[in-house]
Amino acid sequence: MFASTDSLVFLFATQAVVFATLSIVFFLYFNAFKSEYVKYWFFSLMALSCYYACSTILGSAPTNVSNYLYLFYGKLQQVTFYLFLVYLLFGLYTAKNSVTPKSRLVLGIVGLAIFVGLSAATFYALDTNNTTTHIYLTVSLQNFIFACCLLGASFYLFIDKSPHFSSKILLCFFILLGLRYLIYAFLSIGYLTEDWFEKITLFLVYFDIGSHSVLGFILLIWMQGAERSMATHAINRAQYLGEHDSLTGALNRNQVMEKLSEAIIVANERSSRLAVFLLDIKQFKFINDTYGLKTGDFILSEIAKRLNNSILVPKAVGRLSGDSFMFVIDLHRNAPSANRVPSHL
Repeated sequence: MFASTDSLVFLFATQAVVFATLSIVFFLYFNAFKSEYVKYWFFSLMALSCYYACSTILGSAPTNVSNYLYLFYGKLQQVTFYLFLVYLLFGLYTAKNSVTPKSRLVLGIVGLAIFVGLSAATFYALDTNNTTTHIYLTVSLQNFIFACCLLGASFYLFIDKSPHFSSKILLCFFILLGLRYLIYAFLSIGYLTEDWFEKITLFLVYFDIGSHSVLGFILLIWMQGAERSMATHAINRAQYLGEHDSLTGALNRNQVMEKLSEAIIVANERSSRLAVFLLDIKQFKFINDTYGLKTGDFILSEIAKRLNNSILVPKAVGRLSGDSFMFVIDLHRNAPSANRVPSHL
């Protein structure tokens, strides 16, 4: 079947299948982890797959096909390409900020993208006297919009305060692709009728096919990196909670007793002494009953913070239970002021 099919149409069909398959991977990942940015990128890849499917149909359609059928697939091609861009950028924003955009904003921008795509594909589509104007709307305008959005996204990634490997790759990719769309937008306005412009257009078709494939790999790398980061964070969090009190951040009872044992061994080896203080907050129940549990929790957290930041440089600070804390210092270092430790506390 493909033996008589144009090679470019075959590439379009291949890309449609590739991105449909890739979107299924993102869909399965979203179902497993419920990451909002993955949902947006799933929509983006599905739109890109539909775009290439429309390109396949338009490229392989016979010459005697109805103009209205061309118009339908031309509209669908324009709309899906704009949706690909919109959902790609929404996914990027959600991935970087871990904040889901408001549904009203998403629907508004998606509606605007559909309107622009339909309008550009409809105006002068069947008027042979205004073919150039139609090309300006479907090609020049589209390329200019893509250039502005991608260069804006690259600037957003550039000023990001916490860049990672995938972010840097995507930054370079957006700059390259944004410049490609910007240059082509201006060339299509001034040199549309030149012979060499058609060759550049054909070259950029192959360039876009390759760049979209690279984009799919970048999004996969980002997703895998995010998954690994979440797993590492969960492990570190579990280890931290296994050693620290979840409310105050001080060592829990088991860990502070272990630290005390280690400090005793070190003190014996250095012929120094330790001072162990057991602290209780008087009338703490009254504080909880009068001002509420949130106020009591804040006071406990503040006490743990002040004990850890003490100028006496404690060997261990732990919360034993409720409003009970342990404070351990090395008297060898603070011998001159040892009798002032209780008043300091």
